[in-house]
Amino acid sequence: MMWSSSTARVSRTDPSTARLSNPQRPSVLVVALALCFCVACVDVPQGDELYVAHCAECHGSEGLGDPQRNDFYPGLDLQGSALVRGGRSGPVYRILRQGFGAMPGFDHKLEHDELAALTEHVLEIGRRAEAEAPAANP
Repeated sequence: MMWSSSTARVSRTDPSTARLSNPQRPSVLVVALALCFCVACVDVPQGDELYVAHCAECHGSEGLGDPQRNDFYPGLDLQGSALVRGGRSGPVYRILRQGFGAMPGFDHKLEHDELAALTEHVLEIGRRAEAEAPAANP
């Protein structure tokens, strides 16, 4: 359907003019942008906070485990773990997600970003242990 005025011709079927004349589109765009900014502001807990909440009870605050239980569960000592000291995030992330032996997995409790932050914190425990280890005598 075409209509005319003395100053302009506008087609109601022309999508370019429909975009300009639809008053709801700017408000939808504003809401969408606001939601994007809100999602970006969501606070993901840091790895150290997640470690205290989910790991420190068994692995200890410094990752040394409980000396009374380390003989039965050597994996409790993260500082001495070859896997943790190896520094590869994939295997550590997988164990945190799926669990291993007596350790439960956390895929049902933690989101991907939280598991990634926790993985990085566990690897940092290994890096600190490596840096503090005495150098081998040749």
